[in-house]
Amino acid sequence: MKPHTDLEKVKHCIRRSKVCRLLLHFPLELYYLLLRLRIRFTSDKTHVLKHYRKVFHKDPNLNNPVTMNEYLTWRKLFDRDPLLPRCSDKYRVREYVTEKIGDQYLVPLLAATDSIDKIDFDKLPDRFVIKVNHGSGQNIIVKNKLHEDLEAIKVQLHYWMKRSHYYNNREWQYKEIEPMIVVEKLLLDENANVPKDYKFHVFAGKVEMVQVDTDRFETHKRIFYSPDWEELPFNWVPVDEHDRPKYPKADPQPKPDALETMVQLAEKLAEDFPYVRVDFYYTGGKIYFGELTFTHENGLAKFFPDHYDIFYGQKIPQQKKVKST
Repeated sequence: MKPHTDLEKVKHCIRRSKVCRLLLHFPLELYYLLLRLRIRFTSDKTHVLKHYRKVFHKDPNLNNPVTMNEYLTWRKLFDRDPLLPRCSDKYRVREYVTEKIGDQYLVPLLAATDSIDKIDFDKLPDRFVIKVNHGSGQNIIVKNKLHEDLEAIKVQLHYWMKRSHYYNNREWQYKEIEPMIVVEKLLLDENANVPKDYKFHVFAGKVEMVQVDTDRFETHKRIFYSPDWEELPFNWVPVDEHDRPKYPKADPQPKPDALETMVQLAEKLAEDFPYVRVDFYYTGGKIYFGELTFTHENGLAKFFPDHYDIFYGQKIPQQKKVKST
């Protein structure tokens, strides 16, 4: 019987054509392939300026960056310090941390490999964190291995391993990192939750602000403090399409007992850079290193109120903002 309606024609095509079935089964893969091809043939500058204009509604001053976000945008396009890829690599940075402050601050490493097939999940503990070393925010938290779909985790990791974070945002430091899978011990606080993130923004070797992120996997909030734990009167967050903060300001947070030590460690780790964000966890009375971030929020987070964008931009050493040749 011949098909009579458009719907019947589609069904008839699916039954008879393998190509049709494949196209319908992988529409998103096809879409993302075309998207990646378009992105790869777009210059870094074109890509970066497009996204900057979308958030700030103007062009950045790249010849003489004034604001914090202009500096971060400049850094994506022109800062080619070879330390940036090394310290953005979630695996290789462990060696840098060991050299600077000692390996006692590292989260215990359970496995590191270039292939998901080389990981023996049977030998892993019930709880762990698994991530890729060449991306940002690409982490899988496993609180109970028996309740997880390990095959789904493998598929997700395989997907991440095949994709370069660099092409998403043109953060140069991620471009040449050799992809690896890293498995670390899962840190939990006294309530069996992922502990707070303490993010130390270090300018010219000095901590100028401490960012605390809470409820990151529920209702993500954020608050900023001085290194003496005085609440700062601003928020610095990504915005939605209506220029509204994506993360509201968090309630006041208690001062961590190890604040002074974390400030000292952050400044030690940051001494080679004009600006870097140094992340720590503090749980069970112990400090753990998180990561080093060189282009906070991809240089696309707004200050509320916005004059703090200039205030912190002026804390970058001027000689570090000269356009590269």
